[in-house]
Amino acid sequence: MLTRTTPSARADGRMGRSLARLASALTAALLLGAGSVAFAAPAHAETVSDTIGGMTFEADGSDVAAGAIVTGYTPGPLSVTIPATVILGTTRYAVTAIGYSAFADTALTSVTIPDSVTRIGDFAFVGNALTSITLADSVTTIGEGAFSHNALTTLSLPDSVTTIGPTAFAANRLTSLTLPDSVTTIGEGAFVLNLLSSLRLGSSVASIGAGAFTGNYDYLTNGASESAFTAANATLKSVVFTGAPPATATAAGAGPTPQIGGSFGPEFGLVVSYPWAFDETQTAHGFTAPTWKGYASQAVVAVNFDLNGFGAAVAAQSVVVNSPTTEPSAPVSSTHTFTGWFTDAAATDAFSFATTLTGDTTLYAGWTQKTAVVPPTPGRPTSDYPTTALQPNVALAATGTANPGVLLSAAFAALLLGGLLIARRRIRAT
Repeated sequence: MLTRTTPSARADGRMGRSLARLASALTAALLLGAGSVAFAAPAHAETVSDTIGGMTFEADGSDVAAGAIVTGYTPGPLSVTIPATVILGTTRYAVTAIGYSAFADTALTSVTIPDSVTRIGDFAFVGNALTSITLADSVTTIGEGAFSHNALTTLSLPDSVTTIGPTAFAANRLTSLTLPDSVTTIGEGAFVLNLLSSLRLGSSVASIGAGAFTGNYDYLTNGASESAFTAANATLKSVVFTGAPPATATAAGAGPTPQIGGSFGPEFGLVVSYPWAFDETQTAHGFTAPTWKGYASQAVVAVNFDLNGFGAAVAAQSVVVNSPTTEPSAPVSSTHTFTGWFTDAAATDAFSFATTLTGDTTLYAGWTQKTAVVPPTPGRPTSDYPTTALQPNVALAATGTANPGVLLSAAFAALLLGGLLIARRRIRAT
């Protein structure tokens, strides 16, 4: 049924479990309880709305270009695919956003979000049983608590996402995470209370909020409290940056409480790795070593392998500065023989893999051309036939004849003619 509503605030009391905000609005702690949380929706101008497939959609009837927002869901199927467009009244709208707590606490196990959606609102999917989500590469903003308190074990964000709100993925079961280069802002407690052991950040991250990655331990077994999180049960040990250091990040031991205040939580044996090119010795305001923001840190150099025109590609390596790299398997070519790795493209300066690397390095493959065997003449033993060693970049001398068989025929004809001449002279002599 199509209805028109006037501006109002919407309270949603469906939450059966409560999501506590970051302590002092900056740190991360999720407390599980039996209360409910009331959500007030932002006020809108006069809207047109309808319920389709259990989902309620709203739009501004005077602004079709703004699209429609999903504002609610009547619990039903546990796997949901949100449509890219809906018809409200007689007008078709693109679905551009998931509204405030639209699918909160509805027991969903999976959701597919279309490529028309650019924004996922605060607490849109909080308190479900989501094990997977599919985000199209149109989503730019993921709001506060949007996917918190679910069961996600893996997460792949599209290259369109720029902002991840506070507690957006708090209280899931993520074990590793790679964020795309598009992400610039990560809110406070965005990934608190997961099981992350490794984290790789994209090259554009500029701000990481307090407690964004703290509290990575098995809170379901040990309990969700500040005192339950210890060095003995902390899982996050590796953080890899792929670009410059963020302009904003909270140091270990800082924030409202030392236990959870740093962007990555307490130090707890965590090591931050970063590209050597962004070390403070290479660029202003770069990373520092042996510590950065109170966390153990190390620069990593890139080792690239240039095949010099032959063989299959060899994967680049990342090596801690002042350490040697590992020799890869020798590349193979059908026309050339690999002679080793060199520091120069001309392959004159051989590289030793015992060398400790102090900066980004490119190694070049050396090659010699293989010996070519001239095809044998039928009926003639191969061992009697000559071979020609082909040298790189050296052309064979011109003979005027390209076919070896023609050369042999000409030689045979000359011998035969010579024999006839000798025979005729002997006849005349008698």
